[in-house]
Amino acid sequence: SSSSSSSSSTSSLSILSAISATTTHRQQGRRGYAKAAKKGSQSKSKASQGRRGGKSGSGGMGEIKRDPKLDAALDKYLNLLVKAVEPTEIKPQKLTQAQLEEYEAKAKEYSRKKMGQHRAMQKDVNDKIRLKAAACNALPEGFLREHAWTEDRTLFSPKRRMPVATPPIQGYAENKLAADEVAVISNVGLGKR
Repeated sequence: SSSSSSSSSTSSLSILSAISATTTHRQQGRRGYAKAAKKGSQSKSKASQGRRGGKSGSGGMGEIKRDPKLDAALDKYLNLLVKAVEPTEIKPQKLTQAQLEEYEAKAKEYSRKKMGQHRAMQKDVNDKIRLKAAACNALPEGFLREHAWTEDRTLFSPKRRMPVATPPIQGYAENKLAADEVAVISNVGLGKR
């Protein structure tokens, strides 16, 4: 319990530090891409030289104009994200020894029943696999046995219908489609059916 809470708080702290680093970088003011690119390799193409204007000191995009409303919205959003990843403190409950023993017995019984369900499901699957293998091996050798052992990987038909509780109403879809077409043609709308 304490290891899981420490790992969740560690991951939360790493997320918070990444968000705060991003926020700090954004709050310090960013320079345009052109000035950042100047520090890297200078492009020798004629198109990029024409964009620079041939002057060595000027050029580029300059400072980014910042919208205070956008900054406020981003700060509000980041604060929401920070609040979302902050771990909530779970206060320990004060339980008596009898309550602890009762809860432990309930947990063990639950685990025992779930494991029984899991084993029953595994036994059912294994029985089906064993019976399928026995049935395939009981077939006469040749094409029939080989065909029984090949997996059927054909896709379901895209026109396959889902099972419903009631039988389909004859002509319902056709009548509905015709009513929709009449409504669209006469600009009445699709409200009445």
